[in-house]
Amino acid sequence: MTIACSPTEVAPLLKEHLFGGEASVVLTSATLTTREVEEGETAEHAETAFMHALTRLGGEGASTLQLGSPFEYTSQVEVFVDASVPTPRRGSASPTGESFEQAIASRVKDHVLATDGGAFVLFTSFKLLYQTADALRRPLEAMGYQVWVQGKDGSRTQILDEFREHDRGVLFGASSFWQGVDVRGDRLRNVIITRLPFDPPDRPIVEARNELIRERGGDPFRDDSLPRAVIRFKQGFGRLIRSSSDRGRVVVLDPRIVTTGYGKAFQKAIPGGVELIRVGSEIG
Repeated sequence: MTIACSPTEVAPLLKEHLFGGEASVVLTSATLTTREVEEGETAEHAETAFMHALTRLGGEGASTLQLGSPFEYTSQVEVFVDASVPTPRRGSASPTGESFEQAIASRVKDHVLATDGGAFVLFTSFKLLYQTADALRRPLEAMGYQVWVQGKDGSRTQILDEFREHDRGVLFGASSFWQGVDVRGDRLRNVIITRLPFDPPDRPIVEARNELIRERGGDPFRDDSLPRAVIRFKQGFGRLIRSSSDRGRVVVLDPRIVTTGYGKAFQKAIPGGVELIRVGSEIG
């Protein structure tokens, strides 16, 4: 038996031990904001883009600055939204009778073939990752693709190094591949996001955070779940373009990004000027 604990919120700890001293503290990251700050915004309005990070980290009142990207996203990346995937709720199916799991496997294969590999396929759960990888490994390998599955084919470092050596690689990864992974050049030219990256609501730490937010009169989805998912989405998106010479596509297999009101929050996290290209017929 293993007993583990985690603080429900880290803001009080950071205020006391990090921000409470006399020294200045500078926090930098490509994903501190939940949206792109638009040109001409007032400082007060622009600060709302940092609000989730400031509140979460205990940095309320800090000065903020969002700098532009050195990359030309409008010419370096295409974003596709495949609206033909049914919702993952139990019993849902596409008009052709496909289940959610079958549709994911089918669309992943289609989009891998579209770029002849060079693909990261990102998942929010190992269950769906393994189901999809089990369905596609043999067909893809039969077509000459090299396939790696997180948790089955070696450590993260090992399979990442091997991926960099192959021109037609396909890597199935979960949480740790959404961030902190750097593959430059044309070895990675396709990032496939299978679902918008919301935390599972029944995870104990998530339930505890939600209870605390409700006690304070807040809305757990608006105040925590959505901004966390948007930041993770930005991290996944950011795996693709790592240098000024990189080119490729990001594919989102979750139609909620264009069919729900909160999907607009994810759209605003995409670099300005990049158009969403819809493929497939939308499923209600």
